[in-house]
Amino acid sequence: MTSNTYEYEMDRLLSAGGPDYYTTLKEAISEFEDALIRSSIIPDNSFKSYVQLLHEIEKGYEFKLETAFDPDGTLEKMGFVLESVMLSSEGIMIATKYLNIDTSKSFRLNLKVSELIDDGQLLSRSRVAGLYLEVYDALDFEFPLIKSKICKFLDPNTDSIIHIYVDKPKGE
Repeated sequence: MTSNTYEYEMDRLLSAGGPDYYTTLKEAISEFEDALIRSSIIPDNSFKSYVQLLHEIEKGYEFKLETAFDPDGTLEKMGFVLESVMLSSEGIMIATKYLNIDTSKSFRLNLKVSELIDDGQLLSRSRVAGLYLEVYDALDFEFPLIKSKICKFLDPNTDSIIHIYVDKPKGE
């Protein structure tokens, strides 16, 4: 089992290094959750509700949602760049120490994507939903950066790019 030490440390760094960003990110997530609940897509904002929705997406479920969810745009208007915290000396030290298979769920997710691609499998929305279910648990869901990643994935209206690092090029 992979721990979430990397995600914990980055969450701690973000909350200390960008408290306004951190609060605004949590508010954006809350607004998106409210839209999902109002639209009867999920009954509440519990992890269990998200797990049910991801299972449905894994089976091909699609939904329409009226929302102006745009956490990246909202946060960019604040003038805060997430990378400034991530690429700070402390952020780099945390990544160097914890961004690996044993201490990072995000790394684990990227590794699973790489394995699928190496096996010649195509990525689809349903398959990515399944990967989120395999990798993340209720404790991970408490971190705004992970929850926002899942919300961006769930948002059927998003123009946001979901970054998943696949692997180093093999020169083929």
